[in-house]
Amino acid sequence: MTKGLIRAEGAVICAASLYLIFFHFQVSWWLLPIFVLGPDISMIGYAFNPRTGAILYNIFHTLVLAISLTLAGWLTSNQPML
Repeated sequence: MTKGLIRAEGAVICAASLYLIFFHFQVSWWLLPIFVLGPDISMIGYAFNPRTGAILYNIFHTLVLAISLTLAGWLTSNQPML
């Protein structure tokens, strides 16, 4: 039950994100690979040391950063941040 709920939550977040990015904000579809691979770029931190790599990886793989940037963009009416 819990595993299915977590997967459903992820699917809803993915669908809502794709809708907002590509239909509501009219972002080009060629940016999709960048958005998909962007969080994995955070693994570059492991080149410095395991602690830095783990911190960067965890920051980029949570919704806190994305939600914070979105809220800041809405509050300041900053389109590039959105």
